[in-house]
Amino acid sequence: LVLFLFPHIQGKMKDLSTMVPMDIPKHSYTQKCTLHFAAQFFFIYFLFL
Repeated sequence: LVLFLFPHIQGKMKDLSTMVPMDIPKHSYTQKCTLHFAAQFFFIYFLFL
């Protein structure tokens, strides 16, 4: 199930990366990706709990 959903999550993160302007420092960009990934993970986790 996780392997099936992982490409979808990666696609979402790619969409997010195109939304983030390039002048934002790498640290805050990584934080945004981590928060987004965590939100996706918990949403899927509780969805299938």
